[in-house]
Amino acid sequence: MANSELLIHPQHRIVLLLILAVLLPLSSPLMVYLFHLALLLFCWRVGSLGDWWRTVLRLKWLMISLVILYGWFTPGLPIWEVQGVNMPSRDGLLQAAYRGILLSALVAAVMWLIKPLTVDVLALSLSKLLAVLGFVGIDTDPLVRRLALSIHAVTRLQEQLKQADKTSWLETAGGVLLMTEQGRFPPAPSGDLETPVLVSPSSGQNLQFGLLLLVLLLSYLFPSYFS
Repeated sequence: MANSELLIHPQHRIVLLLILAVLLPLSSPLMVYLFHLALLLFCWRVGSLGDWWRTVLRLKWLMISLVILYGWFTPGLPIWEVQGVNMPSRDGLLQAAYRGILLSALVAAVMWLIKPLTVDVLALSLSKLLAVLGFVGIDTDPLVRRLALSIHAVTRLQEQLKQADKTSWLETAGGVLLMTEQGRFPPAPSGDLETPVLVSPSSGQNLQFGLLLLVLLLSYLFPSYFS
């Protein structure tokens, strides 16, 4: 998707994701539920709801771990009274469900804000945001370039694994890992490394960004207003 077609500027998207990742776990449960629904709606609007669901399914073992850790290790009344059986506590299961919803909301935020960006636009936006570190003598360009190349490499690896059948899947993955260890990973095509033009945010995008920041800060500082 071209930069000009994005409603929210790429740099604003990264900043919003970072703020959401920090403030959302600190917000009240009601705000987490409301933000979760809103983020799912935004994912549906941009067509990434399916990507959100597939990513959540990939996190199923983490979700199961949350149920076990919170359900069986949180003190409280058991969900059912069964003689001689260690049942999970009600408070623990509620905590596990809340943590799962919180994790799902963060995944939805990534799919809404970052999924529409290409790898090159994401790398260029990170480079511009990290440029402030240049005042203290830190050169962030090599880090950003390595990040972009790594994402390109992972994308190509996923394409190779999708094309391989079940019998050669392990062989393909093992071959790629061996090339990586030996430093023989195939370089990215030159077309993948073309630097896109990242225009400055417009006044409308800046105003939109300010309003979104205001909503996030108000939801964190004054949760009683939204109750």
